[in-house]
Amino acid sequence: MDSRLLLVLALLVAALLPASFLVAPDLYVEPTETERYAITHESTTSFDATIDDTDLEEADATTVGDLPPVAQQAFTEMRDEYERSTANSGWHETAIVVCPDSSLTCPAYDESVRTEFPSDAYEYPGGATSNTYSLLEADGERYLVETKYGYGLGFGALIVLPLVFLGVVLYGLSLGTLALSYRETHPYSVFGCTGIGLIVLALPHVWIGLGASGVVFHYVLVLLLAGFVGSTLAIFVSSRRNRRSRS
Repeated sequence: MDSRLLLVLALLVAALLPASFLVAPDLYVEPTETERYAITHESTTSFDATIDDTDLEEADATTVGDLPPVAQQAFTEMRDEYERSTANSGWHETAIVVCPDSSLTCPAYDESVRTEFPSDAYEYPGGATSNTYSLLEADGERYLVETKYGYGLGFGALIVLPLVFLGVVLYGLSLGTLALSYRETHPYSVFGCTGIGLIVLALPHVWIGLGASGVVFHYVLVLLLAGFVGSTLAIFVSSRRNRRSRS
């Protein structure tokens, strides 16, 4: 194994870990988010009740064709689900997977879909966590789309984000130190530690590519801990064996 090539690769991974977190921290915490919506047709009592409760004016309907393409696609899927459902006399709830703009792959929707539905009314006007209503018109018919507020990690992110950042920084420093000190005497330990760093870098993008949803920070932390402990332990055991064989 070429020690110089191993050193370059290890130092590159050690630098990319904290740098990639600073560029897109959400990727290492919750790469995808499930956005929840509800839709109803103008022929339903749910539509009329919401219009009355929120002071929406039917004349303010936005034509779906005027929305950005991503919002048009999302609406079309919602409406198709609504029309296929057996209980389309009221609200029909649906969900779509949204991935951040910083992701390398996105088989679902990008994160702009939430902001591209007009906020014509609020369930709780003035509330920071209120669901919003969009009055839309398609093929001469009116629909209401309710965008449900997503809580995500909430205040938990204030704990998780610094913890993951600390993890990638410490791992990067440890990897760099191992590569500089042990690339020639313990190349496989350095290679293994570098490999785990690459897995951590790739994990969020693979997660998104598979269309999975939910948090990944616990996988990231476990991988970082396993890589650090495993490589350190391997070097320690190997060093002790070498000392014993010499004596």
